[in-house]
Amino acid sequence: MATESQYQWQGDAQGNVIKTTTTEAFEPQQYPTGSDIGAGFSYTESDGKTVLVHQEYEGYGDVTYTVDASVSAQPIESHPKFDNERDTVEFKKWIDWKKNSTDPALDGWTPEQSESSAVWWLYYFFRQGVTTYLCPAVTIKHTSIEPTYPSLQNVGKISNPGGGFDFDGDYLCVGITAEQLTLGAAPLFRTVVEYQSSAPGRTWDGFLYGSTPLNG
Repeated sequence: MATESQYQWQGDAQGNVIKTTTTEAFEPQQYPTGSDIGAGFSYTESDGKTVLVHQEYEGYGDVTYTVDASVSAQPIESHPKFDNERDTVEFKKWIDWKKNSTDPALDGWTPEQSESSAVWWLYYFFRQGVTTYLCPAVTIKHTSIEPTYPSLQNVGKISNPGGGFDFDGDYLCVGITAEQLTLGAAPLFRTVVEYQSSAPGRTWDGFLYGSTPLNG
């Protein structure tokens, strides 16, 4: 039997094209080493017949996104609807009353006396035993194969994950993982970047996670 080669092109889960070359021969074959290694290879020899299977990346696909939307319990006072009320006198009285309704500093104040709509709603839910609300959060991961080492400069910073997802908030880059796929002078990396959303109607603090200066 003469040397025979078969070729197959297949897309992986990330949209990248992998070429698989299967070569059969009744003689030893030179299997790839060093920078010639693509996605991987296998080499077998039996009864004088050798089979070399070599996989290599033919190109890079678009970024593949994974989205996980969930909710978590947060104190009801942290709901965005109360953002404009949080510094008012009545709201602060509510916080103190909730901690200790007999606090002398309240001078007999009770939620029933308040004319604040925020306090009214908080007291309404309090009487029904509702002290938390379910706050939505979105985690986005994007996966791509890159011909360079992944940059770590955006970890812990406000970043745009791309993809055009419709969500009322912004995102923080919370992690990067990378797996080296090939050897050689220009290795390929499968890179996964993870982003965490802010609460809806809010943004991550620009002082802590952005470029706002100390005196800005």
